[in-house]
Parts: sequence; C-alpha cells; structure tokens
Amino acid sequence: MRIYAAADIFILPTIYDPFSNACLEGLACGLPVITTRANGFSEIIEDGVHGSIVDFANDLVGLRDAIQLWSDAVCRACSETDKHTVRSAVRYLRKCCADLGNSDSGCDQRRVHIWKI
Repeated sequence: MRIYAAADIFILPTIYDPFSNACLEGLACGLPVITTRANGFSEIIEDGVHGSIVDFANDLVGLRDAIQLWSDAVCRACSETDKHTVRSAVRYLRKCCADLGNSDSGCDQRRVHIWKI
C-alpha cells in the first residue's frame, strides 16, 4: 500500500486483461486509473471521472494526453476517486458477479467478498 500512497496516478496500458485487480487496488487507494479498453476494468469506471480509458496500449498520444491530464494536481483533486465512488464501483462489480453466479458462468463469488468496503 505504501507504493500506491506514493503514486499520483495508476497506469496499466494492457494489451489484454479480463479484469485487472491492480487497477481496482489503485482506484481503492484514491488514484485515477489510466488503462485501455482491452482491460475489463474499463467497464466499471467512467472516462474522465475515475481516470482515463485509451483505445489501445500502443496509443502513445492518448496515453500522453491522459498522463498530462491526471498529472495536474487540481484535476486529480476534482476527480471523484473518493471512497464513495469506489464503494459504488465495488457494489456494481459485486452485483455483476452475483448476476453471473446465478447462471452457469462459473463466476467465483468468493473473490468478490475480499473487496467488501
């Protein structure tokens, strides 16, 4: 947690990730998250509110612009990465997993309980 506390932004420009727990940890620590659409995590955040979503990992201009945006301390202070927003995101994720758990999707609901806030 000390590493997250020392950071201003969490960046994970992944080529593919079904759902990055590291991004969830960064958001839970109050950091704006910059990631790609190829990360399933991008489905639970709002672009420009919780961080930025770029289209592709090799979109260097998009990554640069997102880093410049969130490098501004005023912008970070105005973002909604507080605990209430994190709670909402986790609640949404738990609901999705519960919905999936009601089908034969194989969603492992035990993992969701780790993130209770």
